[in-house]
Amino acid sequence: MTGIEPLYLIGFGIALVALEAFVTSFVIIWFGVASILVGALGFIIPSLEAKYQIGLIALIGMALLLILRTRVYSKFTASSGGDVKDNFFDEEGYGYIKGGLVHYKSVYWQIDSNETFEEDEKVLVKSASSGIAKVEKI
Repeated sequence: MTGIEPLYLIGFGIALVALEAFVTSFVIIWFGVASILVGALGFIIPSLEAKYQIGLIALIGMALLLILRTRVYSKFTASSGGDVKDNFFDEEGYGYIKGGLVHYKSVYWQIDSNETFEEDEKVLVKSASSGIAKVEKI
């Protein structure tokens, strides 16, 4: 039995690595890397049979999976400092009073404040959620 062409193994490995971009499980990538390595090894040892090539891909892929998956996965999913806010309205910023409401981030909000405000007055919006904005005079 002859071996699988090294370029086929390398191409298959590249396809697996590319497939990982769509799956994002960090499992397939390691078998792709292993396939690329065994394909490169095929240039050094051209007489390697297909069953050994497939066995090496499986062994190297499993070893890489067990050793590197959690490390790489945690690096890719690590936050870039603090919690990610998915509500960009609930941030401090500046707005204007329009018709008894505060105009903030292109939305009109009910005012939650004991102070009185003038029309077109610039105010500091402390937070905004559920249609209500906490505002302060500047």
